[in-house]
Amino acid sequence: MLKLFWEKLLITIWFVPAIIATGLVMTAIGLLSLDRYVDVHNWPGADVLQIGTSGTRQLLAVTASAIISVTGVVFSISVVALTLAANQFGSKILYNFLRDTKTKIVLGLLVGSFLYGLALLSFIDTHATSSQQIPIISVAVNLLLTVLSIIGLIYFIHYISTTIQADQIISLIGEELNEAIEESLLDLDEQCMADFLKQRWDIAVHAMPSETVMAAGSGYVEFVDVDKLNKIAESENQHLELLLRPGDFVIEHSPILRIYYDEEISEACNDKLRLCISLGRKRTPFS
Repeated sequence: MLKLFWEKLLITIWFVPAIIATGLVMTAIGLLSLDRYVDVHNWPGADVLQIGTSGTRQLLAVTASAIISVTGVVFSISVVALTLAANQFGSKILYNFLRDTKTKIVLGLLVGSFLYGLALLSFIDTHATSSQQIPIISVAVNLLLTVLSIIGLIYFIHYISTTIQADQIISLIGEELNEAIEESLLDLDEQCMADFLKQRWDIAVHAMPSETVMAAGSGYVEFVDVDKLNKIAESENQHLELLLRPGDFVIEHSPILRIYYDEEISEACNDKLRLCISLGRKRTPFS
């Protein structure tokens, strides 16, 4: 279940950029505190950034406005790329683009650099004649982030122009398919299969009363927590028969499990079994 939750977070556009942006804001706060205790004004090259409070504010304002403008360009390019991919290769391919972390890292760098500049602007005194000490380390990091944002923009344009090509999309889908197959298949030898067949329980041999568990909602079966089902079956002295598999579409009140039992089954047990089957609006690579 945690893996499924992590997969859902990765296909969201906001998750990775939010982490990077939060990290850069915290970095700005930490560097501002560092500038109060570390005197770097006499270091070689520090004179370049000693431009007064007015000049520092203008520098931060220019870089912040430039970065937010570039961020709008990146978002526009992303939307255009997604639209072209959906029109040429189908809407199913959008999942691969949404799952791609490289684009989100660039977006996070741009948004985080903008917020970093705003954090510094809120610290710099607005009076031109102020004697406030300039946070040289923080301003230097701001310039470094600006350069990295420009490099990220160039890389982003190159990356998008190559990933929307048919050959690249086919290669990407093939790699993800191979990874999903390797994660799903069990490495069983002949002895393990023989032991499994010996332990397999058959209702035709062991006749027991049964009860059917109905689905509480509708949707695609995204994930089945087999380990948790086994633990519940062992604790309740039951045998379970799955009536579905990942990827199937389930309608509310349709059968999903059949329970073979020795003792009466409570509704609370049925609810625990339903929670082991995750339903969603669409299929996932796990299904």
